[in-house]
Amino acid sequence: MNSVTIQIATRSFRVAAWAVALLVLTNSGCSKAQKSTVDLFPATGKVSLDGEPIAEATLEFIPVGDTKGQGGAATTDHEGNYSAETPYGEVGLAPGDYQVVISKLALPKGVHFDVPPDKNLPPADNPYREILPAHYSDRTRTKLTMKMPPKEASKKDFTLTLKSTR
Repeated sequence: MNSVTIQIATRSFRVAAWAVALLVLTNSGCSKAQKSTVDLFPATGKVSLDGEPIAEATLEFIPVGDTKGQGGAATTDHEGNYSAETPYGEVGLAPGDYQVVISKLALPKGVHFDVPPDKNLPPADNPYREILPAHYSDRTRTKLTMKMPPKEASKKDFTLTLKSTR
């Protein structure tokens, strides 16, 4: 081996060693899943609209007041049932008071689209439209609330209506 070959091999080894070290350092923080620091209890229920279960609606549970924790979210199944989870994927919510936002995105009649709804897309780019009124689906206007009791599970059904109640 001549000196040029040894220098190239040494340089390649150093670059590879730094790459491995960087990979180990960046992945070491990812190996531990973050967990909630508060006690959690199951929060379940059913969402219906005008007496019919709502499938694939999303729920956000936003802590208010002195409520500890990160809140949570859920998606309803085909029967309208939900089970809240924290942002870390843990089942349940911390005891306390929550503002609740329920959203249901749907395609307008006659529109066909193969991509699932994405609430993060701007309205101009999103073919899906919110079908629930703002007093259910808007974080700043929702009237929905939920109280999680201390040290026990909670079952809270949300009965929504589009029909006029005059």
